[in-house]
Amino acid sequence: MIPVFLGVLSLVLVNAQGVTALTSERDSGALDLLLVTELTPREFIFGKLYGVLYNTKEMVALPVLWTIWLALTRVLSAESAVFVIIDFLLLAHFAAMLGLHAAITYTNSRTAIAHSLGTIFFLMVGILICAFLIILSNREFGRQLLSFLIFIGAGSVALFGSLGAKNPSQAIALVSLLTPFWTFYCVISLVNGDFAAAFLVSLLLYGFALLAMLVPAVGDFDIALGRTSAIQG
Repeated sequence: MIPVFLGVLSLVLVNAQGVTALTSERDSGALDLLLVTELTPREFIFGKLYGVLYNTKEMVALPVLWTIWLALTRVLSAESAVFVIIDFLLLAHFAAMLGLHAAITYTNSRTAIAHSLGTIFFLMVGILICAFLIILSNREFGRQLLSFLIFIGAGSVALFGSLGAKNPSQAIALVSLLTPFWTFYCVISLVNGDFAAAFLVSLLLYGFALLAMLVPAVGDFDIALGRTSAIQG
């Protein structure tokens, strides 16, 4: 369980770095200077995204190196280690982009940080705890499953309200609806030893979620950050 908790902690720290990378510039006024330059939306978003991952490289590298060590010591099979590394790197991109998405959506820094960290805690910690509580309560599995599904369903509604507060879209709606339920499925699949299913589902799910936030961030960059008004001012 140590690599699991280490990976979740790394994702939370990457997400925190992602949201503060933009909110700190907005609060200091440096963002206004960037908006009047000829910096393209692609350069800005990808520069921020990979700048966040570079600043948190130790947090990303440590779980990856630990997974490689587990594979070398034959605690994990080589196939499972590859699954874990690919999925973790994708989740690191997702966590960083989620932070940037929240910072773009909410102009207030505290609100952006609260929504960003709340989302990552719900997806990575809340659902993980729910799954393990269900597994531990074997005698009342049906009753526990219903209550947790209600919790996850309510979380999906809150997730859509958080992610789609400024620019709701069908892609964001699908991400909000599918991500909590299929994350729960991935956790149960891992516990049951079905690593390939968990890998494929999480790869498609969080890959789509990453694109659902990345594409609008690049396409609606001027509107989202107020670049037009900054230039006119």
